[in-house]
Amino acid sequence: MANTTLTGMLDRMEAQGLVVRIPDQHNRRRILIQLTPKARRLQDAYDEVSEKNNAIFYAGFTQLEIQQFEAMLKRILQNYEEESQHE
Repeated sequence: MANTTLTGMLDRMEAQGLVVRIPDQHNRRRILIQLTPKARRLQDAYDEVSEKNNAIFYAGFTQLEIQQFEAMLKRILQNYEEESQHE
């Protein structure tokens, strides 16, 4: 996600009372994001929607295919995380 996209999304979530931004005490360039109690109360509804979406998304895939796909996505994420540490 581009920083501007993420910032906009977090701005909207903060305006709705779902997250708060907390300055990182160890790194002034970082801001930590924390869910609010309001957001935590929405967890069951989120889980239900997520399960329905996963059923649609993975329809027709074998369990092995799902595991392989998710492993590849994790590798991509690791690549991005490693790259961001070098910046």
